[in-house]
Amino acid sequence: MDASSSGRSSLDTRRPRGADDQNLPLGLLPVGVEPLWYALALTVDPALSRFSGHIAITVAIQDDTSVVYLHGQSLAVTATLARLPDGRTIDGRYTQVHEDGVVRLLFEQPLPSGRAVIEIEYSTDFGRTLQGLYSVLDGGEQYAYTQLQPVYARQMFPSFDEPAFKTPFELSLIIDETHVAIANAPMIGETPIGSGKKLVRFAPTQPMPTYLVALAVGPFDVVDTHAIPPNAVRERPLPLRGVAVRGKGDQLTYALREAGPILDVLEAYFDRPYPYDKLDLIAVPDFEAGAMENTGAIMFRERFLLLSDDSPPQQRRAYAVVMAHELAHMWFGNLVTMPWWDDLWLNESFATWLSYKVVADYDAEQNPFRAKIRHTARAMKHDGLSNARRIREPVGSNDDIVAAFDSITYSKGGAVLNMFERYLGPELFRDGMRAHIQRFAHKSADVHDLFDSLSKANAADLWPAAESFLLQNGLPLVYAAIDCQQDKLMLAQSRYRPLGSSAEEARRWEIPICLKIEGATQPQCLLLKNAQATLPLDGTCPAWVLPNADFSGYYHWRIPIEQYDALFTAGSTLTEAEWLSITESIHAGLASGHLSVASTWSMIERLAASQYPSVSRSVLPLIRHIEHRLADTPKMRWTVRGRAADLYRSMNAYRAFDRGYLLALPNNEQRIHYSDIASFMAETAYDQPTRAAALKKAQAFLREDEAQSVSVATLDTILTVGVQDGGQGFVDALLTRFSQSSNAWFRDTALSALARSRDPATGDRLRAMALSGQLKGNEIRRLFVGQLQEDVNRPIVWEWLKDNIDTLMARMPAGHVPSLAQVADQLCEADYTNDIDQTLRPHLSQVPGGERRLDSALEAMAICIESVAAQRSELSFFDQGVRRS
Repeated sequence: MDASSSGRSSLDTRRPRGADDQNLPLGLLPVGVEPLWYALALTVDPALSRFSGHIAITVAIQDDTSVVYLHGQSLAVTATLARLPDGRTIDGRYTQVHEDGVVRLLFEQPLPSGRAVIEIEYSTDFGRTLQGLYSVLDGGEQYAYTQLQPVYARQMFPSFDEPAFKTPFELSLIIDETHVAIANAPMIGETPIGSGKKLVRFAPTQPMPTYLVALAVGPFDVVDTHAIPPNAVRERPLPLRGVAVRGKGDQLTYALREAGPILDVLEAYFDRPYPYDKLDLIAVPDFEAGAMENTGAIMFRERFLLLSDDSPPQQRRAYAVVMAHELAHMWFGNLVTMPWWDDLWLNESFATWLSYKVVADYDAEQNPFRAKIRHTARAMKHDGLSNARRIREPVGSNDDIVAAFDSITYSKGGAVLNMFERYLGPELFRDGMRAHIQRFAHKSADVHDLFDSLSKANAADLWPAAESFLLQNGLPLVYAAIDCQQDKLMLAQSRYRPLGSSAEEARRWEIPICLKIEGATQPQCLLLKNAQATLPLDGTCPAWVLPNADFSGYYHWRIPIEQYDALFTAGSTLTEAEWLSITESIHAGLASGHLSVASTWSMIERLAASQYPSVSRSVLPLIRHIEHRLADTPKMRWTVRGRAADLYRSMNAYRAFDRGYLLALPNNEQRIHYSDIASFMAETAYDQPTRAAALKKAQAFLREDEAQSVSVATLDTILTVGVQDGGQGFVDALLTRFSQSSNAWFRDTALSALARSRDPATGDRLRAMALSGQLKGNEIRRLFVGQLQEDVNRPIVWEWLKDNIDTLMARMPAGHVPSLAQVADQLCEADYTNDIDQTLRPHLSQVPGGERRLDSALEAMAICIESVAAQRSELSFFDQGVRRS
């Protein structure tokens, strides 16, 4: 492959022409030297503390140079040379010149323009925080796995560690003769070499960036299954395997069976076959991310891959969405890659958006759009902060790169794509995406390339509207009001700001809006470009307008308070998604001060009675906010709990704790609905009959002869009530079960329940486990977040965090460390603000993405403090006596 085919020529104007010690390339590497091929030979024994390697990088050199910049982090290099086409070699000196992994190679003579092979011999430690090539102990055996996104390939091998550099990789390994090795490409040879070792060689990969290189080594169970059959798009069978640690291979049956149908939907959408030679699905016992889309070798946390038909419906839905997300990356992200990390959203937003469409086609019963709406609402909350990131944020350092992996990139970006699909129509949008993949296959493409593809498919320039959402932060608020006297619908836009926000108000967007108006046969769609606009009503006076048809737009909306009453008369005229849009509008209205607590509660009561189960439970977060944040006296808290329990008491949802009852329900939607309401009644409404039923099932779960009667779909609530109400004996028994289990889903469920203990001694035991290594690295955050949910624990957890922050940062995956700032989100008390800032900032400022996460958490904390103070004064309408259930 020559330099012009790599797809990165558009970046040359952004790259430095050179670099020196005063101007190190901490972002893009300088133009002039480009990788064309990697040959990587590693010796890997996961039982050791280090591994070694030899890499030969074929490069294209633009002009004669004696200096080459690339990446390598904490590598012990013993030899560096350049091999020229005429057979000559030139020795070089390898120096890491920045802690972010920038390396300068200084050669004894200039390397001439043309091609050369740079060879480097090195060794390094296995990663300690689930990054680079790292080792994991599970079941008494050691395993090695990779996690190289975004900038961790440099910890595994010297490289040009940028997404624009897409090259083939040729990998060979020396490993234990009893071990198995999995990589991106198929294995092409395995040769014993003595001393209990073997040489394993893999076919060259198709061109890919460094962050997609994958390797797994250990005594795995490898489950060969039937190849995924050909279909209308793919002519050949696709080899499919599952990989798990020893003893867990039999838990891969469900994941392997369901992967093919999901892949079929994606191939049909792109009208292009899966781009790689094989597909391995790898279950990893300790993994920083949920999953990673390595070409041909996707890695997952065990909980997303080890499941069965009897697994909770929530876990099966999560499997489907995550599998669809990672497989979507095979086209968008892998086959076509962003040139630089400022366009990470192109990968993640697209995979997020498409995963919900795919799951809806693969299994409509999963109802994935509800999860999409939930994640969109979470992104909207973050986007209400003044320091929210833009979707396409400038990236100049590793800190900026890591900070880009957030809900703005994934969920806001996905919601914006959804909005443009609604505006263009699904067929035109799909055609534009297909053309885009065809244009840039095996290359790189940026945001301008994408919207050029979409604009051509639509014969219209979409960039001005896209730019208004991609290149500025913040969230639009659309105001709509019916004015029958003037025979018009008035529209206005502004920036949404919650109570206490310091966000700049001046913002304008070009917003694709679709309105549903009473009496109209179709939604009315337009592009709202100006601060205000009007629509004629043609002599009719509709009773209501819904400003976000199908909940397809990325904006909050507001109508006059009195017009909400009319909207509630719309009934079945509105879709399920549109009723969920109403809930989100109410939530935003309460948070911004537009709606009072009393009017909010009135609408909560109406929505709780909805015919749509998802709408009925969509108000649960609003009720939790009122009970948890606003009810600040025992009497008021019991009053709110009683009123909340009254909304759902007739369901007798406690029956969901029984496995037989839950399985007898007609579909997964009903099972999830009853499970969620049972959890709400037990944990928020504190309904005593529900808690008693949960405790009974918790005790049954620990008895072998009765465990099968317990509903696994509600096990988190059952165990939480058991921990809180079942006494020390229950806690001890559950801790023992947790410590002995290697089932990822059960460990997560049990740990979340144990974290909710209000007993100081139990909390101390759990926190000691986090510090001593008895918890996996990716479990520490779950413990920390769980303990913060209980009021009584928060001051204790904060003091513990202050005393042990260095140890925690060393034990947690680096990508999880910024979540320590979540303590600010939970405390919501002004007395803690300075202490949190002064304690965490010196530490989190040293972690990529940490300081930005802290700033966001502190701003969210300030908003919480101000809004809660304003809303608490409105609770008097609740004060009608204490209700205890």
